[in-house]
Amino acid sequence: VAREFAPELVLVAAGFDAAARDPLGGMEVSPAGYAYMTAQLRSLAAGRLVVALEGGYNLRSISSSAAAVMRVLLGDDPPPLPPAPPCRSAARDILEASRAMAPFWRSVAAALGGPQGQAR
Repeated sequence: VAREFAPELVLVAAGFDAAARDPLGGMEVSPAGYAYMTAQLRSLAAGRLVVALEGGYNLRSISSSAAAVMRVLLGDDPPPLPPAPPCRSAARDILEASRAMAPFWRSVAAALGGPQGQAR
């Protein structure tokens, strides 16, 4: 969807609440996971990416995750991630969201194997 939308600039409110060991988020995103997401975002908008720190409640998690993001912003490749399928509930939510977006985004409709969505 992001590539199909083709933004000219990407703004990220980088809250690290989802980081591993954060007491509120409970999502367990590793620094490598944040680095990977940053690399994906950097591939948009000809690399025009603004990342603003805005949250997180575990200083060690924030610092290690923010450092991983900064390394990617400075040109390093993200570390490899181990292959891991999404949990059942996440897979169900992704499928449900994809079905809702398919009529509006060609890339999502194609990924679902259905008719192409409306032109954007």
